[in-house]
Amino acid sequence: MAKLALEGNSSNKALKMQRIPADRCLKPRTWDKAHCSQCGNATWGGAESQCRSCIKRSEADLQAEAEAKQADWRTLSSAPVQDVPWSDASEMMWCHGGSGGVFLLRLPTGAVCLKTESCSLEMLFAQKLAEALSVRTARMRAVANSHPERAAICSALEQAVPTFDDHRLQVPRARGAEALIVMEFIDGCAMMGVAANGYLQQHRDTSRVWHVLGRLMGFDVLINNFDRLPLAWSNEGNLGNVMLSTVLDGPVGIDHSVHPITNPAGLQNYLGRVRSVCVEVRDGDGASCNAVKQAIYNNTAIALSSKELEELRYGCLELLQEVSRLASTGDMERILDEVSDNIRQELGCAQGKSCHSLIHTVSQCVHEALAEGL
Repeated sequence: MAKLALEGNSSNKALKMQRIPADRCLKPRTWDKAHCSQCGNATWGGAESQCRSCIKRSEADLQAEAEAKQADWRTLSSAPVQDVPWSDASEMMWCHGGSGGVFLLRLPTGAVCLKTESCSLEMLFAQKLAEALSVRTARMRAVANSHPERAAICSALEQAVPTFDDHRLQVPRARGAEALIVMEFIDGCAMMGVAANGYLQQHRDTSRVWHVLGRLMGFDVLINNFDRLPLAWSNEGNLGNVMLSTVLDGPVGIDHSVHPITNPAGLQNYLGRVRSVCVEVRDGDGASCNAVKQAIYNNTAIALSSKELEELRYGCLELLQEVSRLASTGDMERILDEVSDNIRQELGCAQGKSCHSLIHTVSQCVHEALAEGL
């Protein structure tokens, strides 16, 4: 059987018909029937060893296996961040994150976290100040590049079995970092999504949860940490920086930092926001507290009751009142000096004068704002 083709002649634009021999005609491709190596059913790809149903089941099994491995990590307790037996580390997992991600190391006593980003002085300042003010955040310490412990940490990451094979590719981050951050492992979930909704539903009658979160919120105002709850800032917040632990008493803050404001006009604008927050949490809820309430609902589908919002507000006010008292007695300056000295010992760098200056200024502003109208 012959087929017809058109051939164009560029010289005279004429078209003529050309007959193609039957033996040169294209024949329909025939596929070799194969059988799935898993279920035995026929497949029509030839090259595929599994049918599509089994391929889909295999992908689902892999996903389930990955989720089971991650769930197993969440059951571990928190190992101390001091005197870590690095040579006893047995397993390692890499977790993605907006601030550079984190390694998890399994130890006989539980788990510990390692951040390999360049250690921010502002981040360390915030953490040490939180400890001094009894604000519950994930504990951490820095290990400088020259410290003898550095080699033991890198060796632990290289020798530990990765939970997922490709996570070993992340290990060079530790070798190249200027400083490593040893951080407390917090079990549970971030304050986002279905897991957070389930946790908060179970604690609707636990005022401690909202009180602790309120103290964390007040602490963020003190250090200008806008990447958590949108109390003094016009943003949506980031509740991924609040961990809901199944074993610890209340929420735990992670990934916070002091954000100094060097522009004079910008600083005055922020101090105006601080005054408004102080008056609002002292006298009752308002626009700022409602923004926080909306952020919690957007992230967890939990609509705070008036009682829960009141406990959140009271926790924030409690922290700000403590700051006011420390500012009035001069004890805040002593705390800031101690924090600066501790950072210099760990990192061998400057004291963080810009952090010191911002917190001193905000502390005085809080004291003045809370004293007004009393």
